[in-house]
Amino acid sequence: MGQCCAYRLRWTSRRELQQVSHAVPTVTAPTSTRVLPETPTDKLKQMPGNDRCADCGRVAPDWSAMNHGVLVCIRCAGVHRKMGTHISTVLSLAADNWNAESLSVVRSKNGNLAVNRVLEANFPARFDRAELLASDYPMERFIRSKYEEGRFRKEGNGQLIEQLGGIAVSSSKVAMIEYIGIVFIELLAGHSLPPSSSCFAGAPYAVFSTSGQSQSTSPAQADPRGGNLWKPAAKVALNCKSTGSTIAVQLYSKDLFGTPQVLAVGSIQLSKGMPERMNQTVQLLSTLGAPQNGAAGTGRAGGPSLEVLVSLHIIT
Repeated sequence: MGQCCAYRLRWTSRRELQQVSHAVPTVTAPTSTRVLPETPTDKLKQMPGNDRCADCGRVAPDWSAMNHGVLVCIRCAGVHRKMGTHISTVLSLAADNWNAESLSVVRSKNGNLAVNRVLEANFPARFDRAELLASDYPMERFIRSKYEEGRFRKEGNGQLIEQLGGIAVSSSKVAMIEYIGIVFIELLAGHSLPPSSSCFAGAPYAVFSTSGQSQSTSPAQADPRGGNLWKPAAKVALNCKSTGSTIAVQLYSKDLFGTPQVLAVGSIQLSKGMPERMNQTVQLLSTLGAPQNGAAGTGRAGGPSLEVLVSLHIIT
């Protein structure tokens, strides 16, 4: 036999309802504020003194002279790059890929303040830092004296270097290259690239050059769908003299004995007002045969080409 359930109804007064409603806690919906995840280089910015450039004192530096363990602004980073990687290894906090070893090197130096206590221990009080950094030539003298010569260390002589590039400081005409910024090139892929005429040739790689500087990429990987890929993208960085600079592009491969052979050539033309990051197809001209379509110095549509991403950072 089924069970019979009886329900007894009772009227609740308005006063009782009010008492119950006051007893229930009020729940406020959380605001949806999106917090971006902190990157490894963000932690470098939090180290003592890293809120300002280690050399000129500009706020919010976003470059690093990694091997020295300091953060610097883009203007001072340009001088560090001119000194060469044997003196300073320059990395962008935002644009470059940082590995664990590079991060560890910077962290081990304990920030700009700690580094400057060593590198500027003998910095003469008579020197006006603002005057030293007012223009490119004295700024380069200061940075080279500090890092390349170690003249402001405790054991240094506390003097600026007397000359740059063999030109005396007193000379009114200084033979030095003035740079307006740094151009980053990311090589993504290659299409219809000409094969090497050598037997057992290696994978193609590219060399980018401007203003007397050259940087080469890693070799490409074969794309199963055809063509060549650089994964991850091969990155190079070059100082540039003007917003109208031309970047020469050469495609190489090496034979069995390691001898490089030029496969094709092309160029990237920078321009004033170009987007901060610009995808570009670089048409190449093969050097292994006669120019196609009679167009000397330019690649034909559908011919060999490289896909690149170009970024120009102007020193302000």
